Amino acid sequence: MNVPGFAWRFFRREWRSGEMRVLMAALLVATGISTSLHLFSDRLYRAMIMQSNEVLGADLVLTGAQPSDVTAYTRPGIRAADAMTFPTVIFHGNESQLVSIKAVSGTYPLYGALKGSDQLYGTETSLDGVPSTGETWVHPRLLVALQLSVGDSIDVGYRKFRITRTITFEPGQGGNFFGIAPRVLINSADVASTGIVQPGSRVTYQYLFAGNEKSVRALAEQMRRSMEPGQQLVDVQEGQPALGNALVRAQRFLSLMGLMAIVLSGVAIAMSASRYARRHYDVAALLRCFGARRKQVLMVFAGLALFAGLIGSSAGVLAGVFIQAGLFAVLSEIIPGQIPAISAVPLFSGMLTGLAVLIGFALPPFIVLGRVTPLRVLRRDLLPAPVSAWAGYGLALACVLILMWIMAGTLKLALIILLGALLMVALLGIVAWLLLRISGRARYLAGASWRFGINRLLRQMRLSIGQVLAFAIVFLALVNTAMVRTDLIDTWKSQLPDDAPNYFLVNIVPDRVEAITRFFETHGIATTQLYPMIRGRMTHINNKSVTTAVSKEAQTDNSLHRELNLTYSETLREDNKLAAGRWWRSDETGKPWVSVESKLAKRLGINIGDQLRFSIAGQQFDVEVLSLRKVQWESFKPNFYMMFPPGIIDDQPATWMTSFYMPVERRSLLRQLAREYPAVSVLELESIMVKVREILVQVTRAIEYMLVFILVASIIVLIASLQATMDSRMRENALMRVMGASRRQLRSGLLAELALLGLAAGTLAALSNEAILYMLYSQVFDIDHVFKWQVWLIAPVAGALTMMISGYVAGRKVLSRSPLSILGNV
Repeated sequence: MNVPGFAWRFFRREWRSGEMRVLMAALLVATGISTSLHLFSDRLYRAMIMQSNEVLGADLVLTGAQPSDVTAYTRPGIRAADAMTFPTVIFHGNESQLVSIKAVSGTYPLYGALKGSDQLYGTETSLDGVPSTGETWVHPRLLVALQLSVGDSIDVGYRKFRITRTITFEPGQGGNFFGIAPRVLINSADVASTGIVQPGSRVTYQYLFAGNEKSVRALAEQMRRSMEPGQQLVDVQEGQPALGNALVRAQRFLSLMGLMAIVLSGVAIAMSASRYARRHYDVAALLRCFGARRKQVLMVFAGLALFAGLIGSSAGVLAGVFIQAGLFAVLSEIIPGQIPAISAVPLFSGMLTGLAVLIGFALPPFIVLGRVTPLRVLRRDLLPAPVSAWAGYGLALACVLILMWIMAGTLKLALIILLGALLMVALLGIVAWLLLRISGRARYLAGASWRFGINRLLRQMRLSIGQVLAFAIVFLALVNTAMVRTDLIDTWKSQLPDDAPNYFLVNIVPDRVEAITRFFETHGIATTQLYPMIRGRMTHINNKSVTTAVSKEAQTDNSLHRELNLTYSETLREDNKLAAGRWWRSDETGKPWVSVESKLAKRLGINIGDQLRFSIAGQQFDVEVLSLRKVQWESFKPNFYMMFPPGIIDDQPATWMTSFYMPVERRSLLRQLAREYPAVSVLELESIMVKVREILVQVTRAIEYMLVFILVASIIVLIASLQATMDSRMRENALMRVMGASRRQLRSGLLAELALLGLAAGTLAALSNEAILYMLYSQVFDIDHVFKWQVWLIAPVAGALTMMISGYVAGRKVLSRSPLSILGNV
């Protein structure tokens, strides 16, 4: 017997059957979703890496407050450049302005290019090289503030420089908005002649390196081993351009939606394969009668499943290419830079995912076909020995675990999710049993149609519980996805209202705080609270050096290798919420306490009651962690990792900062503000806010785009579940017709049964939805969970209506068949 050839001919005949079509459709959805997400993540990651090189200006950047001897880092295949940044006040006649000087070597940047123009607000172009000696390139804001033009001169220390170009972009500028004054770019050869940089000057030194991947990786390892305190190493991973928390959350949510669609498809595959196997017991028995051995029968059906898997997965991979293309099209306005070409690895991963889902969910029912006895030809009541439940369910669980591992990124998190899901399914099964038992108790109070539907459910309790769970998972996927989508978007929009601050005011010296406050009050401009900003380093945790007190993974955290912006405040602002501990009272001024941002505390292992030591301008002091705060960084308001009560760091040198909203029609006040207070820096955030709002719109479209595939997978599960009970329903209805039941009575009983299934499934979906939303919001998306009482009303009713409509459409064939055509084949 030519098993492969026979299996192929058998498949060509069988693919038209309803079960095989549903199986292949589910496989196509699973593979398509998996392939699209793999492609999307891979291409987005490579795009961000490519752009990071250009934005960072290098593969590695070593920064510190002291100059370093980097000759030990020179090696073949590595290119290097250096830069130094420091604040100073420049002059033009009687006018002055605080600026940020950046002096660069001739090889800067190693990647990307400086961008600017030869006139104010001229056409932006890429600039070649760096400023020549005696020349400077400046940010357009400096020209506006001092009413300068290209060609004018400015005094920097003892040296006069001629402005030859404006600069609008520089690699490695980063996003530390609080420390950015108008940029002035000069050649590093001119620094000494300015006389500004002296011992004790506040200077940041940068050393840039670039090369092939292997050399860069070895160099990074060497640098991390030899870095001095206060130095920070930024690589391409850490230097990726931030797409914002909205896009990060959206990527997590898209992966979650993809996993939902894949699991739903797996459930549909399992149901379709189970029905297909039951309907082909007789075919397997005939093959055994014609001389086929048990192994050959098993190989025939395994080959049929393999052909279905290869064709369905191949079609799914092709569909995945189009799906991810659509996803990139939807997110085109926020995707960074040029998108790399498709690579083969995600396509291969998508194909493997499809085959893994097929093996995990369809193999156990097909194995049973190899156990069919030839005697079934004579005795159709003989059933094959079932596959061990441990083997069948274990294979499916292993498949789901692998998929969760891939989506979650870590085996530990995947195990937690899987165990939680199993516990939830077990609890839902108990609740489903209770609901069915309660319905059984109440059936005598209902009409004949309802009693008929309830009795059918109770006669097949195990099957009924399975159907309720299957439908509950479908409704849960739809409800949960829709709710998360709505809550995420509402949360993002609430964090970025139309009047959100679009300007920061920084470098306010203490004796100008009251005057600037009066300036805004006089002109009716509302500002956020003014905060002092003090630079300091955290040096010890519980009397241990920070580099030894934290875990090995946290030792490279940037907060341990740089000065932090510290502040003090008597009150807790609205966009800061306590995650643990308490806030100090107004009468507790001067207490040695500190409040720490919760995510930083988690990374560094800091808890309530821990002792932290800080160093500010050479002075050290110890404080106790009184609270942990959840900080809404997206609010575009001043926020800090560390906050102290008044009376602890008040006497330290500080500058003040605030943020405010300035409508377009009143922005002429900014020029007046710059004239009256030239040392204060006004940082515009309008372009960033426009970008964030674009992200919100695009992410909403992406979620709605992926929701379509959740819906498709849910419909396939519904069809497969209804098909799974089609045979038993047809025989039972035929017997009822023989005993005198009318079609109307059967139809009413079917609708009652489906309504009960939908009500139970909708109730379970509402119950599990609350639990899952709470876990997702607290552990993944970091937003507050609010009880959704509307779901408890809508889900059961919607479940009942959906089941009645879809079940009646699918069950018309059951009601229309004559009893003779059904019972005659038994």
